[in-house]
Amino acid sequence: MNKYFKIKNIPGSLVLTLLLSLTALILYIIFPSTYRFLVFLAMAFSSVGDIILMSDFKNKISGVSKLVLGASAFSVSHVLYFASYLQRVTKLFTEFNFGYIFSLSLFLSVLIFIISLKIKYKSNTSMLLISVTYLFIIFLANLSVSLYAFEYMGTAFLALLGSISFIISDLLIGLDILASITKFRKYVWWFYPIGQILLILFI
Repeated sequence: MNKYFKIKNIPGSLVLTLLLSLTALILYIIFPSTYRFLVFLAMAFSSVGDIILMSDFKNKISGVSKLVLGASAFSVSHVLYFASYLQRVTKLFTEFNFGYIFSLSLFLSVLIFIISLKIKYKSNTSMLLISVTYLFIIFLANLSVSLYAFEYMGTAFLALLGSISFIISDLLIGLDILASITKFRKYVWWFYPIGQILLILFI
């Protein structure tokens, strides 16, 4: 998708991530609220992560790998998405919400998948630990989005679809990092922006 947003020598992925942040900002200005401000910050940190990962910097910046720096920015983004959607959940402890089961089931499925990759492809153990830690942070955000979706139903499920799309984009990157499977990486910039725009619009 990013190739359709290329402007002369400016990479389409850069244009697209900045447009997503601008969209989140505009929505916050039009519909001011704490949760929309948190969504804007989440998208802004995602853009920072994108810029770090697509930059021409060396593989290491001040001794820290680009991957770790980028993942750190995205981790902040997921925590902010968690906080923003949690603000929308009104029946957090008063009623059972199927979102708990859905999110936990999805988390365990992805965790088993990642561990299976580690076993099959004998990937680096430290990278596995980083991946599992990042996975936990991702699913914090997915948990609050799931609770929101199953409380409000209807179009709120589009936000959950966005969260799942975001997770798929991360999994495609994980296939490359943990198993050196690169053929699916070209789809990252389809699932990632779709996930972001759904999370931005349907909170």
